[in-house]
Amino acid sequence: MPIALESKALLHRAIEVVQGSSSIDRAVGSLAGALYPHFHVARVNVRMFLAPSTEVIVVGSWCAHPSSILPGIRMRASSTSYLDVVLEHGVVCGPREGITELTEDLMYKNVSSWVSVPIPGPYRPDGVLTVASSSTALKKQQAFFTELGSAVGGRLALLGKSSAVYVRAMRAEAV
Repeated sequence: MPIALESKALLHRAIEVVQGSSSIDRAVGSLAGALYPHFHVARVNVRMFLAPSTEVIVVGSWCAHPSSILPGIRMRASSTSYLDVVLEHGVVCGPREGITELTEDLMYKNVSSWVSVPIPGPYRPDGVLTVASSSTALKKQQAFFTELGSAVGGRLALLGKSSAVYVRAMRAEAV
């Protein structure tokens, strides 16, 4: 199959599995399954921004290896790729030449590339979808992930905000 057709088929499959998911965990797991064969995905996670504390909280995560970054983990937004997505106003791919990455992406061994996709919000991104791979393929796929984010960002925001992890965090923030 020609590369352009293969890319479109992959994009449509990824959109289909996210749109058809009933929870953030299913969306993240299904997305990892759809992307794995083409990108050798090592992890997929969705982090939502908690404005009062300027933190992000992991609401959904799939990882091919044991990880300590699980749903419920909070991180300073400024120490993650969320800040890069806000500053760049869009998809950020890495590692980037000439920039020492100081994000959570360094915590994973055997990750050769990553991409962070904004989850749209009214004023700034509500969160970020991050995909990491053991291959270098992701850092060349900004256009693909921009299309994917445009198509599924709203669904990921809805699922993320309705997750028990996010609801508990927002209740704690309100107290």
